[in-house]
Amino acid sequence: MIEEILAIHYSRWRDSLSVFEKVDPCHMPELHHTYSNLDKSHNSVGMMWVYNNGKNQFNYPFILNSITLKKPDGELVPTQYFDIESVYGYSGPLSTTSDQDFLKLAWSEFDKWALSKKVICEFIRFSTYCENTQFAHPECEIIPNRKTSIAITNNDEDKYLLSLHSKTRNMIRRAIKEGLVTKKVPIDEYIDEFRKLYDETMKRNNATEFFNYNNDYYKNLLSFPKEEISLHASFRDNKMVSAGIALSH
Repeated sequence: MIEEILAIHYSRWRDSLSVFEKVDPCHMPELHHTYSNLDKSHNSVGMMWVYNNGKNQFNYPFILNSITLKKPDGELVPTQYFDIESVYGYSGPLSTTSDQDFLKLAWSEFDKWALSKKVICEFIRFSTYCENTQFAHPECEIIPNRKTSIAITNNDEDKYLLSLHSKTRNMIRRAIKEGLVTKKVPIDEYIDEFRKLYDETMKRNNATEFFNYNNDYYKNLLSFPKEEISLHASFRDNKMVSAGIALSH
C-alpha cells in the first residue's frame, strides 16, 4: 500500500508515525506545515510518503517545492518540475526494518512516484537521534555537514554542570551573579516578546532572508500540542534578554 499524507492532516500523520520506535520532533506534521508556508512563491507542500507491504512500513516526510526560474530582471517563471527538501531541522526516512530487500522495494516504489511527479532532486537532513542514514536511498550521497551538540540531562544538577565545558559553566555563573533568571514561560503569552527579540538578533547579525519568519510561521508553530513545544527565557529585571523554543516528542 502506498499513501500520501499531507502535513495539514495532523492526526493521520501522527498515527502513521506511531509504529516507529524512534521519531525525531522534527518529523512532526506541525513543523512541516509551518515551514511549507514560509515561501509562497514555491507552492510548497508538507507531505509524507508511506509504503507498507503488510509486514513492514517505510515513511518519508519532506517538503515538496515547485521549481521556479528567475530571469535577469527578477521575474519568476514557474516550471512543471519539483524538488524535495527535508524540513529545517533533522528528519529523513523511517523504516520498521533495516532489511535491505524491503528498503530496495520501498525506494523503487518511491522512484516511480517521484518520476510521475517530475521530482528532479532532493536534499535531506538526517536525524542524529534516529540514526536513519541506514534507511537512505541506495543512490543517496551522504555528506557530514556539521557537529551536533547532545546534552544528556538528569536530576543531578552538579553532575550535569560538570559535564559542560568550563567556559559554559563560567558563563552560567556570571549570568547568575548578574541577576539573570531563567525559567519556562507560557509560549502563547510570550511569543510576541520572543519574536521581537529574535528579529532584533537576526538584524544585528545580518542574517539572510531565510531566517525572517512571517506571522503564519508563528501561528502555525503554536499548533503543536502544548506538551511538545515550550519556551525557555532568561530575564533581567523582568525583561526578556535571551530565549529559545524547544520541541519534544
